[in-house]
Amino acid sequence: MQFARTYPLRLVIILPFSFLFFVAAVVFSFISYENSQALARAMGQNFAHELAHRISQYVQHLTKVMPDITETNANQLLNGNLSSTQLAQNTPWLLAQLRQNQQLSFVSMAFPDGRYIAAARPPNNPEQIEIASNAFNQQHHLIGYLPDGSDHPGKAIEQIKIAYDPRQRPFMQCALQQPQQPCWGEVYRYVESQIYGISLSKAVFDPQGNMIAVVAADIALNRLSHFMTQLNIGYGGVAFLVEQHSGKLIASSNTQHIPVSAADGNRYTLKNHPLTWLRDLPTTPPDNLNQAPFRAAGAAYLLQTKQIP
Repeated sequence: MQFARTYPLRLVIILPFSFLFFVAAVVFSFISYENSQALARAMGQNFAHELAHRISQYVQHLTKVMPDITETNANQLLNGNLSSTQLAQNTPWLLAQLRQNQQLSFVSMAFPDGRYIAAARPPNNPEQIEIASNAFNQQHHLIGYLPDGSDHPGKAIEQIKIAYDPRQRPFMQCALQQPQQPCWGEVYRYVESQIYGISLSKAVFDPQGNMIAVVAADIALNRLSHFMTQLNIGYGGVAFLVEQHSGKLIASSNTQHIPVSAADGNRYTLKNHPLTWLRDLPTTPPDNLNQAPFRAAGAAYLLQTKQIP
């Protein structure tokens, strides 16, 4: 399988130049002012590189099984082991995949006529495992079912009382726009939730070129948010993740300093953020640390942006 593991996430690291300069000057007090500046930049470069590596590794840990799951489920549909007509027959398989991978929130299948079924670990209640589907009621509401003794849909326990159409969701739209390979969709907000997630999806076609389904695996980004807040970036430093194309903030190491969500739960973007200095961040190429500090709110900072590989 050809798969380019490039996540639609950009890491931004901001380090206070004054603090780096202070450390360099204290530790190496015998060197000149100019050399202290150069040393401060080098310290920032090394620290940002190490931090970016840790965050990249964590993202890869969360997502490493997603390509295999989507490819396996695509093949199972093509060889008839998973059904495109009797969706309830698929739930033992989907639940087994979800249980084996604690980081996943959904393992799903969506169909051209709008039917949807998934093994679900609801982001608002991740300790519970359900079957989620819109295929077993005429209104196409998304209903959560407890698995019965054979891991098929059992008792209905919750219902989203609006018609759920996966064809309008980013995971399915992305797969249809890039039908030749698995696709990372844009970060999106779960239905009736303030939690965001990201999916890897793949469109499945029969030998005649007709689409059978879109298979997907999904993680909730609140795990990533929690990880970011545990990072020790030092005095005045901050790191945050943004969605590559929209500029939507995904996670921040200090949500008090750089909040990611508005009061209504929608995510800020860099362009509409209430912090003026954040809206005015200089644009830099990936994997680049500004050689000259930029100024914001009367202070000087070093800035690094990095594509999560």
